[in-house]
Amino acid sequence: KLLDDEAELNALRTIVAPSLQASRAGSLTLQRMESFKHIALAMFNYEEAHKTFPPAASYDAQGRPLLSWRVTILPYLGEGELGELYNEFRLDEPWDSDHNRKLIARMPSVYADRSEPALAAAGRTTHQVPVGPGTVFDGPQGTKLRDITDGASQTILLVEVTAERAVPWTKPEDWEVDFSDPLRGVRRTAGERQGDGFVIARCDGSAAYLAGIEPEELAAMLTRSGGETVKAGR
Repeated sequence: KLLDDEAELNALRTIVAPSLQASRAGSLTLQRMESFKHIALAMFNYEEAHKTFPPAASYDAQGRPLLSWRVTILPYLGEGELGELYNEFRLDEPWDSDHNRKLIARMPSVYADRSEPALAAAGRTTHQVPVGPGTVFDGPQGTKLRDITDGASQTILLVEVTAERAVPWTKPEDWEVDFSDPLRGVRRTAGERQGDGFVIARCDGSAAYLAGIEPEELAAMLTRSGGETVKAGR
């Protein structure tokens, strides 16, 4: 018999809705992981050409940051139109100069978080690198692969931050790690997306969804030469 009783329909919605939401959240997580692997590959392409990973920002002669690494790796993302977009930037001007500011609206889809469409529409991204002492991005010079002595598979290259930490994709601003509270900026509340987890890419090009990670373990994964041991499976 067809479900024509409102109570039965509501009961069915109650049963089905959570599984549909979980399925959609899982699909979005997989999409972010694929984006992270694509970005990590571009960083490896950059490393092959320059013998270092890209620094977090480009700088002018006075040491002032100009543009994000997200701009720097555009020619290495494997798509011709992104190389053309890179050529439209004035690399000697800051991200918010009159000319460069106009390019924010053309954020490549690989930097967009599809679970946050309003951010993507504004040219803002949650795809950031960890910045701070001991990270892969701890200074104005790029890090060499040989300097990641903790092991590429145990060191974080890229991380997704919470929505409130999103930045314009061209802006040289990323996740400043607070090692006294390393989950600040990536920790999520229980009802947000899939709980407290977040996507990362490692320095070997792999991507993962980290859920329930302890602060000490995350701190170990954020340093490139701290000598810590990371739990198997992370």
